[in-house]
Amino acid sequence: MPKDFYILGMNLLQGMEIKISGSVLPAAKKFTFNLGKFENNLDFHFKPPIHIRHLTSIICCNSLENGLPGQEGKQAHFLFEPESKVEVVITFEGNHFTVTLPDGFHFNFPNHLNLDKIDFLEITGDLDLSSVEFK
Repeated sequence: MPKDFYILGMNLLQGMEIKISGSVLPAAKKFTFNLGKFENNLDFHFKPPIHIRHLTSIICCNSLENGLPGQEGKQAHFLFEPESKVEVVITFEGNHFTVTLPDGFHFNFPNHLNLDKIDFLEITGDLDLSSVEFK
């Protein structure tokens, strides 16, 4: 059964990375990773697709400022399968985030809120989380 995971007061600085590992649950519909100042001010919202009946494989990323969504970014590339392993590395580069997926593919998403540090991490949805590492 999925459990939401939160960290407050994280103090993730430029150049640091988060590696999130786990596995997609068998009947998964979605999971998300959120990074920001707090839950109504998210600098990075990551919602990857899960392969269900050949739906499109578009990763959606967004930001949220004072509860209002920002400009959405889409990346057509990767799909997670139910019961597949998840290992996503998110590096806070200062002016953007670099996301590295399990197959080595990576893409960038802008730091729309211009945060100089990330204090909040949230992992939700149909993911059996096994570890969160900081480097």
